[in-house]
This record gives sequence, C-alpha cells and structure tokens, in this order.
Amino acid sequence: MVVAALNGCAFTLAILLLALSPSADGRYAVYVAGAPRAAEIAAAAGGEIIAASASVAVVHSGDPGFRRRAAAAGATLVFNPLLALGCFDASAATSRSE
Repeated sequence: MVVAALNGCAFTLAILLLALSPSADGRYAVYVAGAPRAAEIAAAAGGEIIAASASVAVVHSGDPGFRRRAAAAGATLVFNPLLALGCFDASAATSRSE
C-alpha cells in the first residue's frame, strides 16, 4: 500500500514538473477556462498559433515573458504543450504549419 502511494506521488510530481517546465523549442499550451478564447488570448500575448481548439491553444513564442503576458491577458494556465496533445481532434482543431 505504501509503495503504491509513493508511486502515485512520484507520478503526480513528474506530471506537475512537466506541466511547469517550458518546452525546449518555445512552444506553450494556453488554457482558458469558461470561454472559447484561447487562441485570442495567446495571440494577444504575442504567441504564434500552431493549433487551437475552443479552450486550448498551442503556440510558439521565443520571448521568455510569454507566460506572464498570457496570464495577464486572461489565460487560466500556461503549460508544456506535451500535456495538451489529447485536447485536439484532427477534424475540430485548426492548425497552421510553422
């Protein structure tokens, strides 16, 4: 039982660290709760939209201040885009090539 609890804690910690760590190539996922404005907020913060759904946008920004600007523009969460891969349906998400 203790081993399972420790494994669960380690897994949770790993996911949190991944979420908070920036991607190596300047990509971010921007989540906006309660409003379909993720792409609008990400663009206002200076991000180049790569893919977007109603509440999550994956963007590229080489500016280290992007996270702060996105939060100030209304983003609920700005996180590593690897965790957002399941948020997109190929037929529903809009994508742009880089």
